[in-house]
Amino acid sequence: MTLLEEPLDEIGTAKGCYYPELHAIALNPRNTSIEDITILIHELAHSELHNQERNLERDQPLTVPEKEFQAEMVAYVVSHQLGFPTDDFSLSYLAGWTKDKELLDKEQLLQEVHQTSAGFLDHIESHLEKVHTLEQEKEQTPLEYLEQLNRRMGWKDADLSLYEQVHAVKSVFPEEVEPYLNAKAALETNLKVDRVDEPLMYIHDKGFGFQSFGVANNHDFSEDALVVYTIALPGQALMSGHFDPKRTVHPLHDLEKNNKVQKPLLKNLEESWHNILLEEEKECHSKINRVDIEHTT
Repeated sequence: MTLLEEPLDEIGTAKGCYYPELHAIALNPRNTSIEDITILIHELAHSELHNQERNLERDQPLTVPEKEFQAEMVAYVVSHQLGFPTDDFSLSYLAGWTKDKELLDKEQLLQEVHQTSAGFLDHIESHLEKVHTLEQEKEQTPLEYLEQLNRRMGWKDADLSLYEQVHAVKSVFPEEVEPYLNAKAALETNLKVDRVDEPLMYIHDKGFGFQSFGVANNHDFSEDALVVYTIALPGQALMSGHFDPKRTVHPLHDLEKNNKVQKPLLKNLEESWHNILLEEEKECHSKINRVDIEHTT
């Protein structure tokens, strides 16, 4: 399912539309925020109940009133359950589509409405639970978070390499990989985030703490099985990543290749690294000049 940025053509007073051939939804840009929510549920119901595959499964095609009845009933049930206002719009909309229209097999139509509404609510509640869990974890100290994750992973007394740890978390709780690495970096380095005034980077398992981004990015990663890094930026939350050095040269390359940061920040980090390269080049020339002077004296 794709949510388009805008309708493919002018939809007039319609508040949204579903394109079955594209399996895509578009909302009217003139909608209010609350309208967007209820209309999105309505169009998602169309995408679930009236996509091309479902249409082919039916013995008899649904009429337009039947489709609109189902989509609006799903929007009504889900929105009402979530506490959004629905009465004025939904009931008048249903009346307009069903007035003087014969809806065949009402029991089947309502059964599909019930199943779809329940599925939507289960999905929304599951997502909200994950968001709530993440919000709670943000309030934990790095040590509390790591202890909790260790219990969830069953890592009591386990002696795992960094490579094994990252891949284990990724396979069980993929959404936890970055929070896990952020907490690990903060705990292992005792970083004071509010004191960060320049881009810093921590390369896990290298034996040193946060360094200036350019210095940390300039390390040789060719012998590593996995490179894990955490970046600290002024006024921002920690950001972590990992990569296979056989495919990616250094953290900056990983950031660029995977579009992890906006271009202005990427350029700033590039300059930080290039400054280190220039300093090394100057130092190298200085050593060569000293050797040349020693040979001529």
